[in-house]
Amino acid sequence: MKISRLLIEFLYSEDCPNRYAALKVLEKTLKATGVEYELRHFLVTDDDEAIRLRFLGSPSIRINGSDVEPNTAELSDFFLHSRIYSTLEGFRGYPSEDLILSAIQATDPALAP
Repeated sequence: MKISRLLIEFLYSEDCPNRYAALKVLEKTLKATGVEYELRHFLVTDDDEAIRLRFLGSPSIRINGSDVEPNTAELSDFFLHSRIYSTLEGFRGYPSEDLILSAIQATDPALAP
């Protein structure tokens, strides 16, 4: 198995009610892959910073620069707000393990657990 080091960016707003759940799912998924990673936290405090960081809402997770949700590269609605993810269980305020795992595997398919 090829071991890669991933750069994980965790972006959130201070009042985000889903940031801890998102972080828990992220860490559980990363542990299951066994991959090495660096986790960087970004507290987004205003709309100017949201634009600069290309912030899609709180919480957001990027893996090697790409958002965990596919087809977001063309989006340009960067402002301080909560984010909703579509999961197999319905809509919720943080990404599923499957979504995160798919994003990890997109960087290197050999990273499947």
